[in-house]
Amino acid sequence: MTSPRQMAEYVGFTEAEVKTICKEHDMQFKEMQQWYDGYYFEKIGHVYSPNSVIEAIDSREFGNYWSRTETYDLRMM
Repeated sequence: MTSPRQMAEYVGFTEAEVKTICKEHDMQFKEMQQWYDGYYFEKIGHVYSPNSVIEAIDSREFGNYWSRTETYDLRMM
């Protein structure tokens, strides 16, 4: 996702959205930022992985949730 143009704000959560989510769920924004700040787009700023942010909120802990995923090829072995 190198040039999302007008779709940039839909790639993930904006920083303002993540700050609100963290506040509502009593989680540290700074730590969320260190883990899941995935992209930066000139017009809207930092964008965060929605999957990772929601996983952190649901589990009440930060972690690398993508390491538990696998590709289709791996399942064929």
